[in-house]
Amino acid sequence: MEKSVIVAVEPDKDYLNRLEMGLVKMFWKTADLELISEPEFFDEYFALPKKIDLLIIDESMYTDRLRMHDIEKTFILTEDPEPEDGPEQQEVVRLYKFCNLGALLGRIASVERTNSVTEERKTRVVTVISPSGGAGSTTVAMGICASMRENLKSAFYINPQMYQDFHYYLQSRETLQTEVCMKMQEPGMELDQKVRASFLKEGFTYFPPLGSSRESLGITETAYLRLTEHIVRSKEYDFVVIDLGNELSGDSVKFLDMADRVLTVTRQDAYAAFRLRILKKSMNFSDANKYIFICNHFDREKENALADPGSGYSAVIHEYIEADEKAVAGGLEGLKNLDGMQRAAYMLI
Repeated sequence: MEKSVIVAVEPDKDYLNRLEMGLVKMFWKTADLELISEPEFFDEYFALPKKIDLLIIDESMYTDRLRMHDIEKTFILTEDPEPEDGPEQQEVVRLYKFCNLGALLGRIASVERTNSVTEERKTRVVTVISPSGGAGSTTVAMGICASMRENLKSAFYINPQMYQDFHYYLQSRETLQTEVCMKMQEPGMELDQKVRASFLKEGFTYFPPLGSSRESLGITETAYLRLTEHIVRSKEYDFVVIDLGNELSGDSVKFLDMADRVLTVTRQDAYAAFRLRILKKSMNFSDANKYIFICNHFDREKENALADPGSGYSAVIHEYIEADEKAVAGGLEGLKNLDGMQRAAYMLI
C-alpha cells in the first residue's frame, strides 16, 4: 500500500518535537513524515508543486499560496481556544494547538485513516501483565483505555483477576449484578441482552467488578475468556484491554495467546527488576512486535535497576510512566493526562 505524505510545519521546535513523537508512533507504518521549522526551508520546500495528504501547520506560517498545491487535508494549529472552520474550506480544519496533545493527534489520525485504504475493522486485544504485585498494571490498563478515547479509539476493559478493586479509580462503585454473575457460571454463556445491559461506561466501556472474590462466586477465568471472545467477534470496539495483573495461571496463557499486544508493567527497584528477570525466563518474549515493556511510577531521582547493567537485572524498557501520586489520586482524568501514559497508548495505535 502506498504511504500517505504528512508534512508538519511549526516554528516552535519544542512543540514540533512533541508533535513528531506522536506522529511517528501513530503513523510510522502508513505515512512518510516531513518536519519543517525554519521559514527558509519552508519557502524552499513549497517552491515546487507538492502532493500532500495531510498538512499540519502553525497559523503564523499558513498562507493562501499553499492552495496552489495538491493538499488533501490541512490542519491549522491556532492559539484560539474555540477555532471555527470556514464553510467554504471543507479541506481546512483549525485546531487549538494547546489542547491535550492526545486529542489533537487523535483528530488528525481519524482523517488519515479515512484517506487511507479502507480495511475491515478488527478489534485488537491488549493484555496487561506484571511480574510482581504493586507495579500498577491496573492503573496502566485503565489509563491507556482512557487515553484511547482521547485518540478517538473505543476500548473495552476487562479485569478477570480473583480480587477486583479497579473501581477505586472510577466514579461509580457499582458491581456486577447477581443475575449476570449466575450467567457467568454457565458453561455456554452467550453475550445476550442481559450481559450487554450490565456493561458500564466512564469514557471507555468496562465489565463491572465483582462484589466479592471470583472464587467465592464460582466464576472461572474461562468465563472471562468466553466474554472476551464474544466481544472481539462483535467488532464493536477498536481495543479490548485485559488486565491480568500478576495472576498468571494456566488459564491466563490463553489471554496471552489471543493478544495482539502484551504490555508487561514493572517498576524500577531491584526487586521488581529481579521478578521481571524470572518472568522473562519463564515465557517466550521473542516476538518484539507483540511484547512491550513499561516501567510505571518512574522517579528519575531514584536508582533504576532496569537501566543498570551492574544490577544483573537490566532490561529493555519501551516506555517510562512518571511517578505522580496526585495524578493517580485523580482517577481516570489524572491517569490519562500523564505524558508516559499517552505515549504508551500511541504505541498501540
